[in-house]
Amino acid sequence: MSLKLFKTKPYKHQLEAYEQSKDREYFAILAEMGLGKTKITIDTFRYLYEEGKANGMAVVAPKSVYINWTKEIETHFSIEDYALAYYSATARKHERSALDYILSHNRTIPTIMLINIESLSTKKGFDAIERFLEKYDSILVVDESSTIKGHKSKRTKACINLRGAAKYRRILTGTPNPQSPLDLWAQFEFLEKQLTQSVNFFAFKYTYAQVTKVDLGPGRPSYEKITGYQNIDMLQKIIEPHCVRLLKKDCLDLPDKIYTKRHVELTTEQKQHYNTLRDLAIIEHKKGELTVQSALATLAKLHQIPSGFMILDNQEIATMDSAKIKELISTIDELDYDSKIIIWTNFRHELFEIAIALDKKHKDDKKYAVTYYGDTPQDARTNNIASFMNDPDCKYFISTLQCGCRGITLTSAQYAVYMSNGNNLEHRLQSEDRCHRIGQKNNVTYIDIISDALVDRKIKNNLEKKAAVAEMTLAKVKRIITLQEAIQNKPSELLNMI
Repeated sequence: MSLKLFKTKPYKHQLEAYEQSKDREYFAILAEMGLGKTKITIDTFRYLYEEGKANGMAVVAPKSVYINWTKEIETHFSIEDYALAYYSATARKHERSALDYILSHNRTIPTIMLINIESLSTKKGFDAIERFLEKYDSILVVDESSTIKGHKSKRTKACINLRGAAKYRRILTGTPNPQSPLDLWAQFEFLEKQLTQSVNFFAFKYTYAQVTKVDLGPGRPSYEKITGYQNIDMLQKIIEPHCVRLLKKDCLDLPDKIYTKRHVELTTEQKQHYNTLRDLAIIEHKKGELTVQSALATLAKLHQIPSGFMILDNQEIATMDSAKIKELISTIDELDYDSKIIIWTNFRHELFEIAIALDKKHKDDKKYAVTYYGDTPQDARTNNIASFMNDPDCKYFISTLQCGCRGITLTSAQYAVYMSNGNNLEHRLQSEDRCHRIGQKNNVTYIDIISDALVDRKIKNNLEKKAAVAEMTLAKVKRIITLQEAIQNKPSELLNMI
């Protein structure tokens, strides 16, 4: 294969994955974050177009990712004359016009449609991509395909319903089964009907999960509980011919990841709030009044307190001094003055408080922070990323895990500080690799600031256990449940977490 066909030279692992998959009707590129699965796909579309096999590419991706495809296409697509349009419920006039044009005119040049995964849950969004697939001989790409792991969700059903309209299909993800091997069913069902040799999700579940029926007693409905997994070797053999698994340790000579923890003691005010909630939960339990709903509400508040706030029942926010923010400032003082730092949080309120604290810290110099969360406008997102990557005075990138974990590159950072974690392993793994990817030349240090609150420590420990078993092909996997799931099974489990 002549490298002249590529606009940008592929790495060895990218070229091998491209050669393995380019002629396949359906294929899964299971590549860890930062290994260039987007480029592999763009090069595949160029090949299919030049071979006269496809003239359209539709990309479905999370909101935070699909806009990034524009930059990737500009960088890697070797055909200069192409058409590109977006679908978004909030699209601007010129974006709507571009989409209407490619949906109503036959184009002879390669034509690309980008749509965010959330829009597939709407009739207008589904109809738009369906029209595109009917008009063009297309490759349909689901990027970050673990977003369609839920077999009941509208977006999953929409992708599966679109399967037959696409001539070629691809799924791209670095975390195909972040919670359990059952996450694989919907993704591979999108690629090809019954590819896993299971007629439906329930047949898949009973083949690969160990299921126990739990009886809650007279007058209460029983339910099925997954206690572990089985036949994983068999599943691996079934899907292996239809995917490539790329790991950074096998593909790139990247700098090391270094992990460290900073333990802090809650402030007196935080302890008072924490202990009050804990004591109330104990009293409710003794009275037989601790329900699933009340236990989950208490758990949520206990999770918030170490981050310096608590959302009350009336939705007002009670704030308190945060030991973690004090430790963050102390940690920053120990680092090189010019080093860049990503600060991750599970909570929007904590993000705002961190930004205020950093603004106070740097009131006498030029260093500043940018933020990145759900309500950040798209233009501001792009500008904030560019500032962090290119402006030496932009020292901090503060983001919520949910919003910033996908589709952005932050390789100017040498440190990533986790102020709070959620239960979602995918968010954690994806966020770590925003700065540990192609282009990173320095070691990256990951710092978890963990309070002495038991719930805070349990969430981090749970993530570490999940990470150890996330690769479903490695072993017969033990079920690692979230704290919320434990409470739903038995409300009194809350007492073991606080």
